[in-house]
Amino acid sequence: MGQRKTWSKKMNSHPDMTPVLGGLKDFQRTTVDYVFDRFYGQHDPTSRFLVADEVGLGKTLVARGVIARTINHLWRKVDRIDIVYVCSNADIARQNVRRLSIPGFEIAAQSTRLTLLPLHLGDLQKTKVNFVALTPATSFEQTGGGGRIDERAVLYWLLDQAWGIHGSRAALYVLQDYATTASFERAIHALDRSSINQQIAADFVARLANQIREEQGAGKPDLRQRFDDLKRNFSRVDSRPGDEATKRRTRWIGELRRLLARVCIGALSPDIIVLDEFQRFKHLLEEESEAGELARHLFESNDQEGAKVLLLSATPYRGLSYHHEKDENHYADFISLLQFLENADVTGCKQILAEYSSALPAANTPAGLSRLRIAKDALETRLRRVMARTERSSVEGTNRRMLIDAPSPGASLGSVDVSAFLGAQQIADVLKHGDMVEYWKSAPYLLNFMDLYALKTALENAVDNRDIIRLVRTYPETFLDLDRARNYQELEPANPRLRGLLEETINQGMWRLLWMPPAISYYALSGPFAMVGAGKLTKRLVFSSWHMVPRAVASLLSYEAERRMMRANDPRAELKRDDWTKQRGLLRFNVSEGRLTGLPLFLFVYPCVTFARDCDPRELARGASLTAEEVISTLKSRVANLVEHLSIDHEVSGPVDERWYWLAPMLLDFRSCPEIARAWWETDDLPQVWAGAETAAEDEAWSRHVSEAQATISALADGSLRLGLPPADLPEVLAFAACAAPATAALRAFVRASRSDGRDCSPLLLPAAQTGRAFLSLFNHAEVTEMLRAEFSTGPYWVRVLQYCHAGCLQATLDEYSHLLREALGCSDDLPLAMAEKMAAELIEALTLRTASLRVDEITAPPYARELTRSIHESTVVLDV
Repeated sequence: MGQRKTWSKKMNSHPDMTPVLGGLKDFQRTTVDYVFDRFYGQHDPTSRFLVADEVGLGKTLVARGVIARTINHLWRKVDRIDIVYVCSNADIARQNVRRLSIPGFEIAAQSTRLTLLPLHLGDLQKTKVNFVALTPATSFEQTGGGGRIDERAVLYWLLDQAWGIHGSRAALYVLQDYATTASFERAIHALDRSSINQQIAADFVARLANQIREEQGAGKPDLRQRFDDLKRNFSRVDSRPGDEATKRRTRWIGELRRLLARVCIGALSPDIIVLDEFQRFKHLLEEESEAGELARHLFESNDQEGAKVLLLSATPYRGLSYHHEKDENHYADFISLLQFLENADVTGCKQILAEYSSALPAANTPAGLSRLRIAKDALETRLRRVMARTERSSVEGTNRRMLIDAPSPGASLGSVDVSAFLGAQQIADVLKHGDMVEYWKSAPYLLNFMDLYALKTALENAVDNRDIIRLVRTYPETFLDLDRARNYQELEPANPRLRGLLEETINQGMWRLLWMPPAISYYALSGPFAMVGAGKLTKRLVFSSWHMVPRAVASLLSYEAERRMMRANDPRAELKRDDWTKQRGLLRFNVSEGRLTGLPLFLFVYPCVTFARDCDPRELARGASLTAEEVISTLKSRVANLVEHLSIDHEVSGPVDERWYWLAPMLLDFRSCPEIARAWWETDDLPQVWAGAETAAEDEAWSRHVSEAQATISALADGSLRLGLPPADLPEVLAFAACAAPATAALRAFVRASRSDGRDCSPLLLPAAQTGRAFLSLFNHAEVTEMLRAEFSTGPYWVRVLQYCHAGCLQATLDEYSHLLREALGCSDDLPLAMAEKMAAELIEALTLRTASLRVDEITAPPYARELTRSIHESTVVLDV
């Protein structure tokens, strides 16, 4: 099976897994210990196990704990420890492979394709512990396609080792597939053939020769013969061999990719395989498919200790079927899963299930109840060998309820809802489709949001059906009125559940909140955060088995939130969606007529160490219950005292000098922590490293702003510049910045999360500064601008943003979020800088999230029309802020 693993640099010291295991909750550690005992214990161990903990209980952390204990167990037994993580999405794979990695081995974590393993196996052999992330679509489902250009470049050099094809233009034309000759040649030359693992190369050559012998023995055209035929078809760069030859070329490359995938699986030889949310690719557990066969080779590839397969899923199988799920067999799915976990015949378990089922009707009699309990105990004993589940109710104390059944008071049925159902049902009847009740109960405007449903396809094919046209006219409530949406007018929910969700979220004022209020605020929240009863707010998780529901719910809720935000300043204004797209953000580092317009924004992006230390709202909250106004009053006095002690020579009359706003925090740092301040401003390429990932359009303007700040500070230091009169509201504005300016708040949060010494937080300044810049993106959305203008009626926009951050206690929000990220990112044992960088990356990604555009079908039948008209419009909806 798998080849013997080697490791070139032995590590003598045994790794300390205490921090990983010590960070687990009690119930998580219990699960880890149980799984490990089932894998490596003395009593009837298993090689496959399912952790089916309820959503949100940390299955990834459990998997990390199992990995830690496995490393401990295998450290002296094997030369190299490989962990393979499989999930459905490449982005999730890249993210979670970092979360699963163990401190000290992060550098070995990588996400790749199975067929690119020849380029990475050399790296794997350099480290004792390796984490490799794979996805089914890119590694196991080796279709007949030609794959990526880098995969074909690997195949090119492997075939050169087998057949000596280098230098043959025809061979190059064959392997380039649909890529251009120039791009494929670049890929070939960019790939260092010496980096290809020679063991995999030798195995591939041997497997290739063996397959050719088998094909020749069966009297079939072999791979080499078909390659020579293709070379004749593609002998010149301008060859036009036709579609059939082109398809044969792609299928031939696909065969080679599958062959290489099988070789790579044999080389990987994992010790533990984690299948995350495996139900999304459960076909890998079935050997009938080619993907399943490849996966089976992976599961059985380790011939030393034996690969352990850990399955993770909150919903591994369904316990019942609804009447509209006639084509689904959940019992068969469960049996299939159990057969994989036990890797054996499950007839005995089927008999126990049959006994349990037959005993249920007689459970109201003593004999029947006894029989049922025996079957229940037998079933539990059988299933606990290969699976475990923890539910929220089992980890809560007996005096607290974690789950409360609270029906939505706003989920009322209206006449519009009934009319919408009647229209949809009558259209379904005309098109000879079934009952619409389950659809109608789940989402409004079914026919607008359906996509790839049989009913929708039938409607599209019936645009000239007179009965359909009549019904569309008779029941307009069934269809979304996109003309109203284009003009930011209110839309009818047309569904009791959506109406209830609107009542619990949007109608409670959540559209005014750009982040969820902190669980524990350092002072009483104010402004929009106080008016919505922040203590009662929570997130909502919507479950549905219908594909149209996420589109409908996301579109309509986001539209209503955006509509209210855009109309916050003037509810009666005439607005169109074009007004939204035309607006540009106000928080930008621009140059207008030679004047730098973004200098005040340094309050947002410069992490002031003095403010972070001396004006911490958390410290004010100790032993006191303060209002937001009291916090600002206290900080206003403190900031005024700090600025006064700067002793800056300035004018006492004349025009106000607004440079005070952004200069004061920088000058305070030069006074209280000069070494940190000098190191910051003397950083090489400061504008570039400060900006991080920035748009090219702002690069020059941003650099000019940073240069202006540096020049102004230098001029003040050498006495060549005298500031003008300070603004009257300077202490108050700086108090808001000291309390809640994004970069400063992020600096405090990173210091706390990393348990750093606050006196020397210089390593954390850059992640905090980059986080502060990301907040500008959030406040530059058109709808956010309109909402904040309505919330705070005076002062420039950037001051209103600071007031909003203070009203929502941004500091407590970032403190709580950073605390959660320590666990979620698996970075609790990292050095402070590494931890802050990971947290900043998550924050920046969330703050700069791009909105999604969902397609909504407009369905109308105007009275003057001879047929049903159907046009497609793109409606941009904010899925997350």
